[in-house]
Amino acid sequence: MADPVQDYLDSHSLLTLATASKNGIPHAAPVIYVNDGTTVYFSIAPGSTSAANLAENPVAAIGVADNPDDWNAAQGAQLAGNVTKLSGDDAKKAAGLFSQRFSNLGDAVDSAPFYRLQPHDVRYVDNKSSSGEKNEALGQAWVTNVVHRVFRHLRPDEVDALSSKFSKESFKSGSTLIEQGSAGDRFFLIVDGVARTTNAQGQELSTSGPGGFVGEIAILADRPRTATVTAATDINALSLSKADFEAVMDASPDLRRDFDAVVAERLARG
Repeated sequence: MADPVQDYLDSHSLLTLATASKNGIPHAAPVIYVNDGTTVYFSIAPGSTSAANLAENPVAAIGVADNPDDWNAAQGAQLAGNVTKLSGDDAKKAAGLFSQRFSNLGDAVDSAPFYRLQPHDVRYVDNKSSSGEKNEALGQAWVTNVVHRVFRHLRPDEVDALSSKFSKESFKSGSTLIEQGSAGDRFFLIVDGVARTTNAQGQELSTSGPGGFVGEIAILADRPRTATVTAATDINALSLSKADFEAVMDASPDLRRDFDAVVAERLARG
């Protein structure tokens, strides 16, 4: 299902960006975008509500859709994930993608602030499809396929068993979840708050909000921690030991492939 989503994103240029303040006040705005696979890049005004929300709470959901005459032919993409404000080479990459797709922007891309949404949940709406999760609204059946979601391949009984193995942990703002170079002994799933990942030079690589996860690279790649993760805000998280995480991966080859893809993408970003 990955190709239909990428193709759909490739063929569109306007999304609806949904953000929320740290107090949970929602906001939605139309924004032009570019994409690299299912990774989405966009730019918003520094003084906008969206920018203020992302500074406080760097997670977002986006929707891309058509307005067909026949709802039975409706299609769309829904993505949710962590958002990072870009700098350095990452910002240059985003500017290059925008220049390629929107040549009319000219020099405006040189000074624009760029953001990257790295999805942890990807869904594709295709009412023409005979398979997928069906929900009805106003007498119309809407068919949604979950393309990517953490632990999406596990059966309900496996999810229940896994839930019992998670430990609740809390971290104060500024404290360290993961130290670069240390052994990979735990996987973290963020419940509340924001975690910040940096390299040895202190450069921010990414942020992870509710639903995001950190700590998988060292376990799956069997290597020391590749980056440092600190609490940008107070965090509530669920942690899973290395042994339990590996057991889940061994029991679900599809889940292992999902995480391997995430590891490859994160290592490619540095």
